[in-house]
Amino acid sequence: MSAIRKVFAGIPRAVCVLTGAVLAVLVLLVMFGESALSFAYQNQAPVSGLVAGCVGIAAAGLLLLAGGRIKNRTPYPVWLLCIVFGLVLAGQFVIARSCWFYLGWDPGAVHTAAEEMARGLPLSMPEYFELCPNNAPLTVLLAAPLWLAIRVGLSVPYAVLPYLDAVLLNLSAFAAVLCVRKLTKNTLAHAFSLVVAIGWIALSPYLLYPYTDTFSILFPVLALFVYLHVKRPAVKWFLVSLCCFLGASIKPTVLIVLLALIGLGVCGFGAGKIERGWWKRSVAVTAALVLGAVPGRAFQKMATAYVTGSAVPEGQLSVTHYLMLGMNGETYGGHSPEDVAFSQSFETLDQRQSANLRRAWERVSGRSVMENVRFFAVKAYKAYADGSFASHGSFLEVDVPQRGDAISRFLRSLYHKNGRLMPYCQTLAQCLWLGVLTLCAAAAVRRRRHPAVALLCLTLLGLTAYLLLFEVWPRYLFLYAPFFVILASMAFDKPSAPVL
Repeated sequence: MSAIRKVFAGIPRAVCVLTGAVLAVLVLLVMFGESALSFAYQNQAPVSGLVAGCVGIAAAGLLLLAGGRIKNRTPYPVWLLCIVFGLVLAGQFVIARSCWFYLGWDPGAVHTAAEEMARGLPLSMPEYFELCPNNAPLTVLLAAPLWLAIRVGLSVPYAVLPYLDAVLLNLSAFAAVLCVRKLTKNTLAHAFSLVVAIGWIALSPYLLYPYTDTFSILFPVLALFVYLHVKRPAVKWFLVSLCCFLGASIKPTVLIVLLALIGLGVCGFGAGKIERGWWKRSVAVTAALVLGAVPGRAFQKMATAYVTGSAVPEGQLSVTHYLMLGMNGETYGGHSPEDVAFSQSFETLDQRQSANLRRAWERVSGRSVMENVRFFAVKAYKAYADGSFASHGSFLEVDVPQRGDAISRFLRSLYHKNGRLMPYCQTLAQCLWLGVLTLCAAAAVRRRRHPAVALLCLTLLGLTAYLLLFEVWPRYLFLYAPFFVILASMAFDKPSAPVL
């Protein structure tokens, strides 16, 4: 193998080791940095990060020890998993029925506009979408179920959205479990992924927040599922691209998994031997990627034009605004009215983008090396500090209808922000989160030769880099919660386990 091929072959393993190191540092940062960094973000767990980390790491260590002692058995049949997730979905519907509420801020604007579209009314807040056209595709998408709910006579059309949330979270958790079944024969890995995917994703409080996070979460894990299960390259890459670009029309960070796949594909090509007909296969895969991107891009542009009157509104904040916001040394990547006012002070989109980029660079270059190290450490803590992904800190509950039956009261005590039992759920989520991150770090190093581990690692590394550069909030990690579950489950395999 030539030197160049060796370099390409070593890149995926280097990415895995780097990801393992980054995740280990993040665990330590959450555990030991809380007292110094909690000014930037405070989770709802009543225990300290140190206590939660100790519990999570200890649990992860015990599971790793048990993984080598448990004899592998035949995996659960798929039909049995379907029954299990069907029962989970029924439980999710009960939670949605008992606990749903109206949301304020951006989700409230989206839901209001979607219902106005469904009723054929003019938008009451058109200026919002001129500023934030990225939410236009979701608004158009939500108008369809709301239109149907209105036509069938549902007294509160909005109530259908949490039920859709439940379905999407259920499918995402199910797809994660199926991916683990494909990647490993380890019995403990199968059981771990099933329990964690159900408890941490399917039954997450996010099923009560019908917004971009839950309406896009299925697409990355579905792309991974397709990549693992479809054999024909052209069909595989078409479906992967289709999933990623449809998801990106709702939440752009879905594209990170596609970029990771392409990057590793290039590494694999550079490390392998050039075979006859390689250029034909390359053209076919490229064409599949382009064709798969068309529906998502077309929907995004048409939805934006329908809501705002233009596929590229001049008044939008654009991605450069969020880069500038991400470099804000006062909010540490959080919302800043001053930054919004600064961006709005420019008439054209080109002027705004140029000014955003200049100010972003001024903020970075105006800090010393150590000041930038501290700045990015605060942002990293802010992203990874909450095992519930800020489910009780990202949204505004503006109207909370309450059912009076005993089941509803109990579920609200678990799921609502001020619920009596909610702090215990937060504690469990925090311990689980730090344990999952520990297992992810272990899998990244132990299974670094596995191509799927390299894909998971590169995706999560890219996601972390994105949050360090742009606006940051723990909920932005929820989109890739299935990837954390899958990577953590891979830790139970022996390093010598066969690769794909």
